[in-house]
Amino acid sequence: MMDTIIWIAALLFSSIWTIGLITQPDMRMKNTIVTVVYWWIEIFLAYQSSYDVVHLLWLMPLSMAVPFLFILTRSVLIIFIQSAVILAPALYFLIS
Repeated sequence: MMDTIIWIAALLFSSIWTIGLITQPDMRMKNTIVTVVYWWIEIFLAYQSSYDVVHLLWLMPLSMAVPFLFILTRSVLIIFIQSAVILAPALYFLIS
């Protein structure tokens, strides 16, 4: 039951933010784009791998906070790479 609620919440947040990025150009900040991309990656990994969906409860807020550290960077790709340095070890630890 709890896993279902977490799946619904994760998919709801990711879907709403993705629709917001598509439909509202003023919401397309660099860090918001990176956050949504990381959310979908984390949801995909939770679905495909053996780590528990409960980990999305701390991964999703972390992947929302980390890109804000690099908000002054010029491109989305650079923010994505800089954030990956922090987020990738956590995801690797959960997958392995």
